[in-house]
Amino acid sequence: MFARTAVSAIVAAAFASSALAASCARTYTVQASEYCDAISAAQNVSTYQLAVVNPQINQGCTNLLPGQSLCLGNTGEDCQTTYKVVSGNTCDDLTKQFNINSTILYANNPQINADCSNLYVNEHAHFLELGVIRTFEFVSQLRRMSVIVKRLKSNSMEVYTKGAPEVMTDICEKDSFPDDYDDLLSYYTKRGYRVIAIAGKSIEGLSWLKAQRMKREQAESGLQFLGLVIFENKLKPGTAPAIAALRAAHLPCRMITGDNPLTAVSVARECNLITQTAHVFAPTFKRGNPSTPLSKIEWNCMDDPEWELDDYSLKPLTPPSHHGIEADMLDYQDYALAVTGDVFRWMINHAALETLQRMLARAQIFARMSPDEKNEVVERLQALGYTVLIEAEASVAAPFTSKTPDISCVLEVIREGRAALVTSFSCFKYMALYSLIQFTTITLLYSFASSLGDFQFLYIDLFIIIPVAVTMGRTLPFPRIHPKRPTASLVSTPVLASIIGQIVLTSAVQFWAFFWIRRQPWVADALSDRALAVQHRRAARAAAPALGDLGADANSNVRAIDVAVCGGGERGGVDGV
Repeated sequence: MFARTAVSAIVAAAFASSALAASCARTYTVQASEYCDAISAAQNVSTYQLAVVNPQINQGCTNLLPGQSLCLGNTGEDCQTTYKVVSGNTCDDLTKQFNINSTILYANNPQINADCSNLYVNEHAHFLELGVIRTFEFVSQLRRMSVIVKRLKSNSMEVYTKGAPEVMTDICEKDSFPDDYDDLLSYYTKRGYRVIAIAGKSIEGLSWLKAQRMKREQAESGLQFLGLVIFENKLKPGTAPAIAALRAAHLPCRMITGDNPLTAVSVARECNLITQTAHVFAPTFKRGNPSTPLSKIEWNCMDDPEWELDDYSLKPLTPPSHHGIEADMLDYQDYALAVTGDVFRWMINHAALETLQRMLARAQIFARMSPDEKNEVVERLQALGYTVLIEAEASVAAPFTSKTPDISCVLEVIREGRAALVTSFSCFKYMALYSLIQFTTITLLYSFASSLGDFQFLYIDLFIIIPVAVTMGRTLPFPRIHPKRPTASLVSTPVLASIIGQIVLTSAVQFWAFFWIRRQPWVADALSDRALAVQHRRAARAAAPALGDLGADANSNVRAIDVAVCGGGERGGVDGV
């Protein structure tokens, strides 16, 4: 196993040495009859490390000679934290015992295969321990973060930086990048992978005090590019259906992200935020930079370099190869804009207002955006009259408010919000109509000196109004979001027209019913008798003051008149008088 380890270890060592130069930190003189495992155990060096720094040892470790000098570890890379494997050990045992994850174990011990089936007794496993001396936190404007670390029993410290691949070209040595760096970055980002660049350097003789006083610009300069870390962010199952439902409801969707524009476009196409055939135009500075007012922006098509965008109108220009094609055969509407943060900031400060508004209305992807720029996009869209609902990853933005693992909550919020709005307006219109309808009813009854009784009022409130109002409030939203959104103002034409229309309709029905019933013979006689009784009552009350000086007899006669009139007949009134 020692020999098999040596082959892969030499390759790994070659890569490591290209980044950080190393020299032998410890040496050992081989004694008679010693073998590799015995040296590893006695000198506290892992089998892997011994193979890496001594490539002259053959496959079976049979060419060790007494007096031969071996290197036990390179400066800055000498791991002296080892463990001697005993019978029954597994990789899980080692990770639990040393409180590390399996990634660190396999990275420090490449000789161990994936299923950990080649651990053998007395082998010395390698555990690299690094102490974090200082951390430079992630800054969205710089798009990177760094740490200063120190290996145990090492005289040097290392600086490691991770960040966006675009910014690494400014802080790394130019000769440390491979020739195909840009092509490799484009290859992975166009396929939707998230790419992070790693760089580092070694600083000899750096003390703890100097590390604490070191400026960030000094630490993040002169770095050696070490490699790219590729992440695959797979779409969650509910993402594409949710976006499809929003697009079916004619609700515009935007993507605002801090990732690479090519990655954002790939993800947008995968979730159908933009169509597969749409031309995507991304801006670049043809002249100047984001801080120069006279800079010129050029909009280039990511898919077909022949297509370009007009700088002012932001509409596609017909490429030379398509001049012979009729205009109606070219689809000038199926295109999207992918705006980066630096271009967005320049357009906010220096672009024409009409161009800025067209960009905000047409852009569907905003990439490499800082948190402040994300808020700026939302505010600018709101200024154009859009109602903006911004959705963020719950695990990042607010894990205590939502446990939904996808963006399906957006549909639920829109459905419930529209249902609440429609229900509130409906309750308002219902209560307004209830009052006006009852007003019309009582007005008609007053025309012949009548009104609703107390129990009639109680019946209307308890058995008609309350059940309907409660039912309206408990109505569930419609499962599908309709393209036509409800009105958002009470004083609007649809609301007022609905109320006035209902008032006219219900009033017309009541008036028709009232006059139709009054024509009936049995109602006409009853109304005539009642009207005559009312006239007699009024006449008696008018005559009462004139008889005030007749004494007790007159009072008796007045009471007789009242009783006779209220008795309800003309004859009763005459007899009383």
